[in-house]
Amino acid sequence: MENSNIYQKVNEYLAKWDPIGLPQEIANVEYVGYVPEIVEVLSDKKALYISLKSFLNKLGICDEDTLIDIKKELYWRVDELTKLKKECQTHEVFFRIYDKEKLKGISSWLIAYDDKKKCTCCEVGIGNTGNVITKAPCEGFHDYWLHSIFTIKEYVELFPFEFISKEEFESVWNDEPNPITAITGVGSIDHF
Repeated sequence: MENSNIYQKVNEYLAKWDPIGLPQEIANVEYVGYVPEIVEVLSDKKALYISLKSFLNKLGICDEDTLIDIKKELYWRVDELTKLKKECQTHEVFFRIYDKEKLKGISSWLIAYDDKKKCTCCEVGIGNTGNVITKAPCEGFHDYWLHSIFTIKEYVELFPFEFISKEEFESVWNDEPNPITAITGVGSIDHF
């Protein structure tokens, strides 16, 4: 993926490693919650080693007895993960969050996040039927997430979450919202 960001790369790495042996489609989303913590320490090998050890502890597969057996593997994983940062081409991060409350008929949001500026730059609200209900910034629509101060770590902690590609975000962004929604405001988020 030439436009991969570090969050996607680390998530792909963890899913491929899959220390608990899950089916691939589950592994692709199972480790998302650990990604921000690992990304935070990628520049510090000692902190990354501790983070990976903590990751394995949380999965229930690394205690002090087994640590001796996997110490070499963890050092190898630290080296592999630190190389990923050099491969990243962009600071844009694209992800989907699922809205449990389905505010204004929106079941999920696609978010474009600037990891360098630490802010949300674009959002698309998707309805229960998969149609675009709102997007921002876009004339005629109001935003919901653009002014939030959430970090990626907070998005991951607060919502069901998955990384998506830039291409997936752009294909949905380029879809026009339902004209009835745009005219009537039904399903928009203009009351926030």
